[in-house]
Amino acid sequence: YTLIYTFGGALTGLLQTPVLEKNSSKSYLWVYACSLGWGLSFLIPLLAIQLEKLLIIVLMFLNGGITLGIITGISIIKILDGKKQV
Repeated sequence: YTLIYTFGGALTGLLQTPVLEKNSSKSYLWVYACSLGWGLSFLIPLLAIQLEKLLIIVLMFLNGGITLGIITGISIIKILDGKKQV
């Protein structure tokens, strides 16, 4: 399933890249960032499920969302070179 999410992230990144191309020559990096973010955001909770502890599972799902946000957030800032968009 992690590969499916990673592929989904890559597909999402590919679909969003044309919008970023207007603002950055590094827009191709968005595909990698989305793949990594989506893949890890699914893998972390999947590992927690193996531990079968509800609190850990809930915390890991939150961590997955935070991981996705951090990876894609930092990446978009770097891709756009810190340009402020309107």
